[in-house]
Amino acid sequence: MKYTLITTGGTIGSATGGDGVRRLADGKTFGGFTETLAPFTVFSENMTFEHMATLSALIRKQAAEYDGIIVTHGTDTLPFTAAALSFTLADIQIPVVLVSANAPAGEPGSNADDNMRAALAFLG
Repeated sequence: MKYTLITTGGTIGSATGGDGVRRLADGKTFGGFTETLAPFTVFSENMTFEHMATLSALIRKQAAEYDGIIVTHGTDTLPFTAAALSFTLADIQIPVVLVSANAPAGEPGSNADDNMRAALAFLG
């Protein structure tokens, strides 16, 4: 099976500094993917219609080449993105899984790695 990862930002794609979560991690990736794409990096509460259109178009393009797609996303507006994608991508034939985390990957108590493993397990 061939999967791709699309990162959009959010806590799962963040890094921490001395003053808390302060920036989005550059090149944040999780292993095991054929390709990792980052069309934009924003906290989910800052996503715009343009971000959503870009994400939808990229998923549609990638769907022709892959067996499944995982999209990392912030927790604040993940349900809104899931709803929008369910309408704009209703005709594609592969699973698209949105995944988020309670804290940046690698931080104590973060569920980022567990959530990524669960998303991969779902894809099969």
